[in-house]
Amino acid sequence: MQSDECDSLGQKSSKDAPKALTEEQAFRKIERLACMREHASKALQARLEKDGFDYHVAQAAIDRALRCGLISDERFADVLVRSRLSQGRGLQGIAAELVTFDIDPYSVTAYLEATEGQTGPDELARALAFLDAKPPRGKRLRDSAYRKLMQKGYGASVSASAARIWSEEHETDNSLQAEF
Repeated sequence: MQSDECDSLGQKSSKDAPKALTEEQAFRKIERLACMREHASKALQARLEKDGFDYHVAQAAIDRALRCGLISDERFADVLVRSRLSQGRGLQGIAAELVTFDIDPYSVTAYLEATEGQTGPDELARALAFLDAKPPRGKRLRDSAYRKLMQKGYGASVSASAARIWSEEHETDNSLQAEF
């Protein structure tokens, strides 16, 4: 059973009407946004302030949404890591994105699993799969592959290794096609 503060039909006293109405409006906005997808509390704070809500009003509405379980930074981080991994993003880029939301990457279970290689292929295999799915274009395949992987958030050593392996495989394929 939800508490009164989570009840969307709850009424406030007329003495608190201006402040409560504004907090209520902020909470309603959070409800609408949370129905579409997960959000980090820091991103919601910035969004509410951009939409004209006072810092303290926005913070109170976010605190209420956190208490109700409407939003959760842990849930957001888990969804973010899993979706970025499925998009072929690198762990370094994912960690940087989590930090922008004030979330420690090492507190996210999905990130820890990916760094330990417990779920799916390791980072090098994912980088090679990404290059196979979306090959780089350019005269120098190795350099193009390296740049593409770095832009996707892979670390320098993984990018260099994957670019070398991928370009060696494809340069031999290109030389065989040129002979015919």
